[in-house]
Amino acid sequence: MHVRYTAAACLAEELGYALIATAWNMTADLTLDLDSAGDEQRLGFAAWGARLHWFGPMGTAESTRGLGFGAVLLRRCLRDLRANGARRAEIGWVGPKRFYLLTVGATVGRVFWQYGRDLVADRA
Repeated sequence: MHVRYTAAACLAEELGYALIATAWNMTADLTLDLDSAGDEQRLGFAAWGARLHWFGPMGTAESTRGLGFGAVLLRRCLRDLRANGARRAEIGWVGPKRFYLLTVGATVGRVFWQYGRDLVADRA
């Protein structure tokens, strides 16, 4: 749930749910330089367009992390979004916020709390 939904958070806690994680969305300005031509011989996966002006998911093999694959994938997808008329892109539920900040200058947009409850214990 979005962190601004105070009443929903209170209700979840009253019903026995506990905050288990926080998810962060970030926003990227697509008017910035997104060139990746020098690094485009790398591999991984990335997606955009599942929702209008959204980027993600994206991933690279653990053994290749830190080698620039993710930066190439991110910039290529954001360039495609820009070419399709977007001026900003929502990057949903990011993992490493620092990566998106340093790679494309993305900033934190929406923040969500994830609640959970042990349903097995509830049956006892």
